[in-house]
Amino acid sequence: MNHKKWLTFWVFSIVSIVIQAQDCPLSFRSPVNYETVLSGSFGEPRSAHFHSGIDFKQKKGMPHDSIFAIEDGHISRISVQPDGYGNALYIDHACNKTSVYAHLLEFAPRIKSIAQDSMISKRSYSLNMSLPPFLNVTKGEFIGILGSTGRSSGPHLHFEIRNTNSEMPINPAIHGIKPKDSHAPVIKGIMLYELSPDNEELDIEYFEAIEGSTTNFKLRHDTLLTDALKVGIGIRSYDTMNGASNHNGIYSLELRVDDKPTFGFSLDSIDFSLTKFIHAHMDYPSKLERKYVTKCFVNPGNLLDIYQSEEQKGFIFPFEFRYSKIGVIVRDIEGNQSTIEFFLKRSENILKERDSKFGGLRIKPRDSVHLNLGLTSLEFRPGTFDRPIRLSIPEFTGDSILLKQDVPIALFRDFKVLRVIKDAIFQRSQYVFAAYNEKGETVRFPTSWENDTLVVTHTNELQNFGVTIDSIPPKIEMISLPGKNRRECAFVVNDNLLPVNRTDYVQFEVTLDDQWVLCNHDIKSNKVWFHLREPPSNKKYHLKVYAIDASGNESTIEREFIY
Repeated sequence: MNHKKWLTFWVFSIVSIVIQAQDCPLSFRSPVNYETVLSGSFGEPRSAHFHSGIDFKQKKGMPHDSIFAIEDGHISRISVQPDGYGNALYIDHACNKTSVYAHLLEFAPRIKSIAQDSMISKRSYSLNMSLPPFLNVTKGEFIGILGSTGRSSGPHLHFEIRNTNSEMPINPAIHGIKPKDSHAPVIKGIMLYELSPDNEELDIEYFEAIEGSTTNFKLRHDTLLTDALKVGIGIRSYDTMNGASNHNGIYSLELRVDDKPTFGFSLDSIDFSLTKFIHAHMDYPSKLERKYVTKCFVNPGNLLDIYQSEEQKGFIFPFEFRYSKIGVIVRDIEGNQSTIEFFLKRSENILKERDSKFGGLRIKPRDSVHLNLGLTSLEFRPGTFDRPIRLSIPEFTGDSILLKQDVPIALFRDFKVLRVIKDAIFQRSQYVFAAYNEKGETVRFPTSWENDTLVVTHTNELQNFGVTIDSIPPKIEMISLPGKNRRECAFVVNDNLLPVNRTDYVQFEVTLDDQWVLCNHDIKSNKVWFHLREPPSNKKYHLKVYAIDASGNESTIEREFIY
């Protein structure tokens, strides 16, 4: 893409943002009544996905901030989940726009009543209810209270704007919902990737940046030498906003080689189905260490559609007899930008024999691989990797299979693990694939059977794990019972194996005098609780709590109390 085409692209991008907002005559207000301060920006990297919204901090000294509808519309969905978004509302507006409000402490009374009635009728402790357009709200109407329900690390409002039909998240800043931001992004350093012709990462080196000015950065040594014929660049950077010290993700990036645009992206919207490619967009090993390095090149298995050109993939082919000028421009959505420039040259030395230091099995993105390892076999499908990788051949220690790699590798599809169980002496549901997490806790994987002799799991992480027997029932511990001056009944349900996803959570049921009771559930602490509605009357109650884990192990406790 030449200079004229690239300039046209940037002008078109800016104009398209304006058009997206102008196409809709609505003027959205903020969902909070105080100055916007964010703890998370749109598109910034999270554990395994791009952030699909923005996170409003709570007002200082106000733990129960009110949340308001950003425009007229109707509530199209109410969700109550122990993890994920927790208590969440979805409001459909005109112009094919939907606003999302997540992690709420509780809903406004009329919404809460509808949610509770549905949960009670279904005897369910979670809810995902779609509604016809009858529950209308007006712009600025109180709809809930800011909280920390679901998989939230602290009180905040996770807020999104989506395309109603496609459910594609859109950057809320496009519609004017954003904080003040006069701060340019910060550049911390550059990663140099030496690549094979088909993009295998052969060598990686990090170079720290220093400030030339508040918006211009440089390397300590402005010339990098490589003996590779093909290289890629990564940039470690973050953005800050007025009123907050959080290190947020960047909005857009442009790579120039000899002043010619070679790569770029901007985060105006993100497809949920592609968000897993965050680990192709960024350096995966660095991300695991919370060092966020954005790759300025696109590997063949990276399916993200945020990049500016199908032609320009960002790969650089250094010259041996002259220097190439490399420039990276990092921007936030307000147009504040920072730059870094350096020079790159191919060494005159003879190219290294690189493959000699790499062992293991070389797998390409389109390969289908079946590894037979005795009683255990592994099946990798095409599209599992975004580039050629070297997989260390798995080893065994007792009943465990060692899959963890010296250098972490990102996977973009689940692979299948099968283990032969010749003489099953326990119940089939008690055979479980499990692994240790970084805290030393045992984590269970969803496990099934094939052909009566094969126990199977699917995972997208190369971990050290094996098959274990789960015969231990969940543990139920009472925290409090209602009494003279207390209406809360609370307990904790724990299992010996931690779930890797929601299908493996411990299920429970609570009855009071044989009547099913609606409870609150906090997955972070495994606390379950409810409050008696009626006033004290010196009546005796019979409480029963039943729990069952994913292996079918059951527990029950019963208590009597007077209230």
